[in-house]
Amino acid sequence: FTRFDEQPFAAASIGQVHHAVTLDGAEVVVKVQYPAVKESIDSDMKHLRRILRLGSLLKVDEAALDAVFREIRNQLHEELDYRQEANNLEHFQAFHQDQPWLVIPQVFPALSSEKVLTLSYETGTALDQVDDAHGFDQATRNQLGERLFDAIGQQIFQLRAVHCDPHPGNFAFRPDGTIVIYDFGAVKRLPEQDAELLKRLVRTAINKDWSTLDTLLLELGARKKDTRVSGDFYAVWIELLLRAFDDEPYDFGDSQLHTDIMRQVKRTPLEQMLKFQPSSRSLLVERVISGHYWTMMKLGVNTAFRPNLEKAINAAAPGD
Repeated sequence: FTRFDEQPFAAASIGQVHHAVTLDGAEVVVKVQYPAVKESIDSDMKHLRRILRLGSLLKVDEAALDAVFREIRNQLHEELDYRQEANNLEHFQAFHQDQPWLVIPQVFPALSSEKVLTLSYETGTALDQVDDAHGFDQATRNQLGERLFDAIGQQIFQLRAVHCDPHPGNFAFRPDGTIVIYDFGAVKRLPEQDAELLKRLVRTAINKDWSTLDTLLLELGARKKDTRVSGDFYAVWIELLLRAFDDEPYDFGDSQLHTDIMRQVKRTPLEQMLKFQPSSRSLLVERVISGHYWTMMKLGVNTAFRPNLEKAINAAAPGD
């Protein structure tokens, strides 16, 4: 490098990020992993395993807990290898190459390794500054919301690999409708059968076919066996969960969906809630969806997402 700023401009749990300039004059960012991160994560995972064991007190299936633990552990260990993140970046760039409004940093392979990753410097406005004062009117914010929704939907159902860290710091926005996505260390790869199962779940929920929905949740592992759930239970919850995906515009800037959900949790008998459990097959996808709910709120998106949802679940994956 001709210049390397020793003071990092950003930091996260496993590394920090520096500005630099290459010998060819390219402005870049360099991610440097902290020493002994793997040992620290391994120690944290031991504590997490003990906590998950407490799930047996709630009669959560032991095999389901083991699968959730493996999913989290494998995801964290993959994030430690910056060479894998470089591969992820190139994979997603190729998939989104026909969408110039989605910017993914370029990798500098000669300046990268397992614990150092050098990327092109891509600028954008932080989520908390995407407002009228910074050049983002309502129409632009709606467009950003729809483009982000479409990109995530395509990743889940077509690419079958999704950027699964919705932290606001991993996204930036431009007034021309461009979205910049950073940090591809956390990527969930979906087996074809899991992506298809999620499609069927969404379609069944839209169609209000509670019996089939119950069967699919059992297949997913999100519903405990040897229990019964009424259609009335599903009717209430699906209305809540699909409220933001209607044919009519939904104002995320004024959304109270999260409080309505918590209110419904409190009024639902515990024995009903205990008929469900986390599924390793959908855990990280749920993280993506719930995380970007807050992104939509902060963007103040006000649009109808049902057409986008149907387009996502009806699109064929490459090779299908």
